[in-house]
Amino acid sequence: GITIGSKMLEQRNIYPNTANRYGLKLETPEFIEEIIKPHESILNYMGATTGIYRIIELLDREGGCPSVVDTGKRRGPEEEYHKLRDILKKVTLRSHSYRVTRLSMELLAKEYQEYDYLIPVTLVAALGHDLGKIPSLRTPGHYTTGEHAVVSDAIIKEVYREHYQIIESAPDEDTRAYCTQRVKWIDDARVAILNHHRRSTEGFTARLRKADGMAREMEVAEIAGGNLKVKPWAEWFIPDYYLRSYVR
Repeated sequence: GITIGSKMLEQRNIYPNTANRYGLKLETPEFIEEIIKPHESILNYMGATTGIYRIIELLDREGGCPSVVDTGKRRGPEEEYHKLRDILKKVTLRSHSYRVTRLSMELLAKEYQEYDYLIPVTLVAALGHDLGKIPSLRTPGHYTTGEHAVVSDAIIKEVYREHYQIIESAPDEDTRAYCTQRVKWIDDARVAILNHHRRSTEGFTARLRKADGMAREMEVAEIAGGNLKVKPWAEWFIPDYYLRSYVR
């Protein structure tokens, strides 16, 4: 299995010119004010706040890397999709993760009238779904299809390690059962992260997949505009197919 230790989470990897190019100094504080602070009450109640800020700190510090990992392999003959990969390499992991989170919250609000208790799992799944693409948290020189989801899951488990340690140290079965129930939302987020490149109708996973696809569609539109192909890209670009085949 893959083990992500606390020391790994503390490693620093600086990407030159990221701040100037992508507005690092403004992007994260704006995101926190818009998406996190309005929900801090429920996040505190569910024990989610500290972990979420750990994830955001990691994205802010090391999320200036590309939001796609280039394995050097190309699947399929579609030249346009290869161009898309090059386009999406211009999108930082940080920007992509924040966009997916915003979209996930919008989808949640459209699906439910009362959804406070679903906010922590939605935020953690969206913010954490691609953490495994951070170079310092991957095996150097080695990357396999779908690996980043497994690494991302391990990172989330490490981020919330205190919650799992409480279960392990529970003095009796009743306490253990109660503590296990208290971390169910974390487990749900981890399942969504593990499966976000697989077809699924399960609520959290399906919502994350949809937000991920919407984000990629918006990113391509913003960066490529109408210059990608003579025919409007929206007529041939299928986000779900691209996610399954090219974005790893």
